[in-house]
Amino acid sequence: MKQKRRLCKLAINTAIAILLSISVFAQQVVKGTLKSPTGEPLSGATGRRCKD
Repeated sequence: MKQKRRLCKLAINTAIAILLSISVFAQQVVKGTLKSPTGEPLSGATGRRCKD
């Protein structure tokens, strides 16, 4: 019974660790300047990275 409880705790802790690591990798910062087709910087513009 003790071993079953210990295994359950280990499984829960492992699942939490995996979920936390996924959220850390999802937080990527992208820096740069958005420019118009003529090459001028766009003030106040925001961008969104699209998946390939």
